[in-house]
Amino acid sequence: MFLKEKNEAGGFFSKRDSEEILDRHVLESIYHVYRITKK
Repeated sequence: MFLKEKNEAGGFFSKRDSEEILDRHVLESIYHVYRITKK
């Protein structure tokens, strides 16, 4: 939500950049959960 608000407010990220950042965040989150559950 923070990235979306920033994007709308100031255009600090382009839409494409914010989507890539979000995708990376989701993948890292999934990977982190996977590592925790594997222990």
